[in-house]
Amino acid sequence: MGSVVATYEKLHLPEEPGFWETSHYEPGDAPPRRIDAFGLPIGVQICSDNSRPEGTHLLGADGAMAVVVPRATEERTYQRWKPVFRANAFSSCLYVLSVNRPHPEDGVLIGGPSVAYDPSGELLLETTDTMALVTLDATVVTDARRAYPGYLPVLARLYADAWAEIAGRDG
Repeated sequence: MGSVVATYEKLHLPEEPGFWETSHYEPGDAPPRRIDAFGLPIGVQICSDNSRPEGTHLLGADGAMAVVVPRATEERTYQRWKPVFRANAFSSCLYVLSVNRPHPEDGVLIGGPSVAYDPSGELLLETTDTMALVTLDATVVTDARRAYPGYLPVLARLYADAWAEIAGRDG
């Protein structure tokens, strides 16, 4: 019998044709957290949350070695997602693993490749197969964190103060 080891609520809800999420859901109000339940510390970000690097950076700084990004995106937007996945893997020094529907179904245009990027931003897998296997290696993450940009300090207070200032502005 299984048990729930973690929960996560999507933070960034799109409101556009085909994706009227703010009309149906409330956004989450907690940042992504490291999950230590599967032999390798991971994190989860849902779909458009990965388009905001703060969450992936937070997970990497907290020691997650991979972030899993389930998404429901249209094939026509896939080329926009690829540099985000690559940059998040490289700048956070962790694996980025994203799964999508392999093909559009029943007239719904959602579909396209699932991907795996390593901590150096290299594409390990890009497939529309319904099943794929990628081997993750903790030493690859450790090595990336010792190399550039992993060794650079995380200036959390600096950025937190700047974001608080921006959020406090009127208008």
